[in-house]
Amino acid sequence: MLTVHKSPFPKKRIGRPHDGGYVIVDIPKVKYDILLSGGISDDISFEEDFLNKYPDCICYAYDGTIDNINTTNKSIQFIKKNIGDSNDDKITNLHEIINNNTNIFVKMHLEGGEVDWIKSLKNSQISKFEQIVI
Repeated sequence: MLTVHKSPFPKKRIGRPHDGGYVIVDIPKVKYDILLSGGISDDISFEEDFLNKYPDCICYAYDGTIDNINTTNKSIQFIKKNIGDSNDDKITNLHEIINNNTNIFVKMHLEGGEVDWIKSLKNSQISKFEQIVI
């Protein structure tokens, strides 16, 4: 379902130096419409740094294990839901938001739930992802 490619572009760390930061491929002239971020906990350094680098992007930050996030960035919308392979009042599979967007950057830290979520996606949904970090 997913293929790993060696990028011709440099890598860059976004977010703090330890847990909470991620290495991304620094693609020249890329335009991300949205950042889907799953698993926030108490660290949104990646999301804030990402939006500083890509200021036209909007972030949807999901985490059902916390009540809120501490940020002044108006481009980050917190949703108190976990990400999984179904939809209810506490879980979302993100299918609707994926279907309605393109040029999506995905950052997931779901403590093992990433595989079930990815298996719930159609190829047409995965093709909307410009980059994924897990």
